[in-house]
Amino acid sequence: MNKSLPLVAVVLLGSTSIVHAQEERFVNAFGLIEEQDGNGLIEIDLVTAKSDGVVQIYEIDDHDMTNLLGEENVTAGANEGVQITLMEPALSDVRAVLVVDGRVVAAEEVEIESSSD
Repeated sequence: MNKSLPLVAVVLLGSTSIVHAQEERFVNAFGLIEEQDGNGLIEIDLVTAKSDGVVQIYEIDDHDMTNLLGEENVTAGANEGVQITLMEPALSDVRAVLVVDGRVVAAEEVEIESSSD
């Protein structure tokens, strides 16, 4: 009975290392964000986060984020096909911001297709 105790300890320590390694492989980032059509929905193919967080979409005014247009929760790890419904349609480019633990950890400008195209 005591002979199996060291083996159990080794297995438990090994599984803890695997979980830690999996958490460390993710970075806080956006994948490639294609131009959006301004229909009130922002679609981001991939968002990776080290911890649970939220993607927020802001209007941009003179390079400053001014008005929060929408947000969507994401979980730790890879989040595919993230869709953020906007409270009002975006008329010009917006900024996607990833917030984790109350801090902005990634930001990316999102191009909005102009209506004159």
